[in-house]
Amino acid sequence: MRKAESHQETLDSLGVRFEPKVPRVERSVLVLAGAMVLVIVSVDVTLFRHDVWSRLLANVGIVLVFGAIYLRFFHHH
Repeated sequence: MRKAESHQETLDSLGVRFEPKVPRVERSVLVLAGAMVLVIVSVDVTLFRHDVWSRLLANVGIVLVFGAIYLRFFHHH
């Protein structure tokens, strides 16, 4: 008795291809996001350990700077 084909093998044999609708994230964008997390955590721990409002403002500023870097160098339109 023949082993049953998987659903994907059946679709492949019919020539049906499905492309994912979610775009792949480039490695450089992942590195940028990792660097942003590293900078935020290190600034929080070293400079603003006990001051919540200053830490919040610094974190917002850091995210805005990294957002500007992303838009300038990585956003393709």
